[in-house]
Formats: sequence, structure tokens, C-alpha cells
Amino acid sequence: MAGYWFAGLWVSAVTHYYLISLPAAIPAILLGRLLNHRLREETYLKYVYSGLAAIAAALFVQAITK
Repeated sequence: MAGYWFAGLWVSAVTHYYLISLPAAIPAILLGRLLNHRLREETYLKYVYSGLAAIAAALFVQAITK
């Protein structure tokens, strides 16, 4: 993080959004670990890749519509 600060990329808005995201990120990490231990590796990876593909598709649609 110090590198971002020295480069001038760490501004107050970044800190604000970082602190807002923490309450959602911590339970998401714990849920991911729980699912990782309960599901078979192949099934878990299918879910992860499907989620990443959905996010990529949403970002692509957002990029071409603006």
C-alpha cells in the first residue's frame, strides 16, 4: 500500500471505499473458505469461474454501453 501512497494513487476516496468494503469482504472470505472445504474441488472451481465470467460479462456490457 505504501507504493500506491508514494505514487499518489492512495487518496481519501480509496480509504473511504476500502473501509466500507471491509464489513462485506470479511464474511465473504469466511464463506468462501467454508464452501471450499465442503465442495469438491472441481465443483468449487466451476462456481468460482462462473462467477468471474458473470462479472466479466457485466463489466463488458457496462463498457460498451457507455
